[in-house]
Amino acid sequence: MKKKLLSFIFAICLIIPAMFMLSACTKEDERYFEVKYNLNGGINSEQNITTIKEDEDFILSEPTREGFVFDGWYESKTFDGNAVIQIDDIETNVELFAKWSLPQNTNNEYIISNVDTLIYLKDNKDLWDKNFSLSNSIDLGGIIWEGIGDSYYQGSMYNKGFSGTFKGNGYTISNFKLEIKSYSPFVMEHYLNNRCGFFNYIDGGKVSGLNLFNVNIKGNYQFGRFNDFWEGVVIIGCLAGYCDGIVENCDVIASEIDLNIYSDIYNNFSIGGLIGGATVEGNSIKNCKAYCDINIDIALPGGYSTSNMDCAGLIGGTNSSDGTISNCCFVGDIVCNQYSASNNTEMHVAGLVAKSWSIMFENCFAISNISVVANSYSKTYVGGINANGSSENSDRLNNCFSKMMVDYRGAEEILYNLQIEEEINDYSSNYYVDDDSLFIINGVVYKSEIEELTSYTTIKNNLKTIWEESGWNWHEYPY
Repeated sequence: MKKKLLSFIFAICLIIPAMFMLSACTKEDERYFEVKYNLNGGINSEQNITTIKEDEDFILSEPTREGFVFDGWYESKTFDGNAVIQIDDIETNVELFAKWSLPQNTNNEYIISNVDTLIYLKDNKDLWDKNFSLSNSIDLGGIIWEGIGDSYYQGSMYNKGFSGTFKGNGYTISNFKLEIKSYSPFVMEHYLNNRCGFFNYIDGGKVSGLNLFNVNIKGNYQFGRFNDFWEGVVIIGCLAGYCDGIVENCDVIASEIDLNIYSDIYNNFSIGGLIGGATVEGNSIKNCKAYCDINIDIALPGGYSTSNMDCAGLIGGTNSSDGTISNCCFVGDIVCNQYSASNNTEMHVAGLVAKSWSIMFENCFAISNISVVANSYSKTYVGGINANGSSENSDRLNNCFSKMMVDYRGAEEILYNLQIEEEINDYSSNYYVDDDSLFIINGVVYKSEIEELTSYTTIKNNLKTIWEESGWNWHEYPY
């Protein structure tokens, strides 16, 4: 009996360690793998596990991202292949990428509802020919906005613009900065255009019902030469750098352009409160206003610094021989200082459009304090509605007016488009500054024969009366 008991105890002693060893071997043979999620701005579901055993199956849950539609999990960051719905039969770690897209409304327009969706539009060139609808006002919080559409191009390179539609629906995009991209011609060839705006380039597109508030374009910029053939164009506007399209019912409010530019190459600068440069022919620019201040200091040291600058409250310049700008206005201050060592420079400064050629203006006005400093090498054109330096467009104005205080310091013999002294009665149809404006030419004050206004402040104080008497019922009172 005792012998049998000892044999039983011995057997138990052998079996128990064997069981522990078998258990240990089983745990060592089990394999677990990591599941990594690249959310691309989204928030993961709590149901999605981060480790999985090799013989387990797991159905993936959808993450969320405000303003976006989830299009599936992918094993490629370029979203190649089919979306992954379930994890099973894996033999290695898994990395998944969340794909997102913009939702669409019943009109098949993509909905822009927040900062992320707006940036998504900007960063995806494939969307620039689509249609969009703004569903909320968006505060960009002071970020540097790089613009929709290519900011610069060289020949046919980097020359894609916005060709879709963007409906602002009366909402406002506010509080952002724009920066010009200074360039070095050592890596380029011959010619470069540089465009800067909320839309850098509108190419056949349409923008409507969009308000921009507190746009800030400031900075110091230097443009250098590479060889005798180097030249470029810099085009700046709060809404659009260059527009070859339709802009309607868009406003720029409480914004500022303040630039210091040094250029020793051939450059054309076109700067406007709403649009830097535009092709108006075949397009439409109407029911727009810009309430902003513009301050430009440009130094052209000579040699290669042949340059033209067009600066105005609404549109810097146009290259059209036809077209109409209607129901548009500008209220603000413009300061332009150009220092040139070359006698091949020109400067056009105006309340509405600096250079407009044969464009028709209907129901437009500009109210501004314009200060211009130009040395003897600069040909200077200053005007109320435009500043072409020509009387050819006097019949292209229909119910337009301007109220100006102009402070000009430069060579008097190269002044154009200014109503002073005896020119008031003889050329009032050709020069687009109203008879109750005030001019200070090299320290000498010139006033109209009809009414004496002593300062720009007086003009602003009388604006409401002017507004009511002029019957501008198409636009609300700006102040």
